[in-house]
Amino acid sequence: MANTIKINVDVDDKPVKSLRAELRETINALQQADLGTAKFEELNQKAAALKDKMAEVNEQVAVFSTGSKYEQVSNSFGEITSGLAAMD
Repeated sequence: MANTIKINVDVDDKPVKSLRAELRETINALQQADLGTAKFEELNQKAAALKDKMAEVNEQVAVFSTGSKYEQVSNSFGEITSGLAAMD
């Protein structure tokens, strides 16, 4: 008999933007902001966070796109394990 796990996920009512589109908008706003202002720093940090998120997503895609199905699942569990260990 197979075990079933239910996961509830809440999503905001607004549509989800692609990371690239959001990064593009942030960079455009960054180019409009004055260098050294609080707004510039805020946008700069947001752009850096979006780039990090994109790198993270690309890493996850790489985990699932290499090897056999068994290796993909094994790699995925390895990523989860290292993520949980990093939370300590």
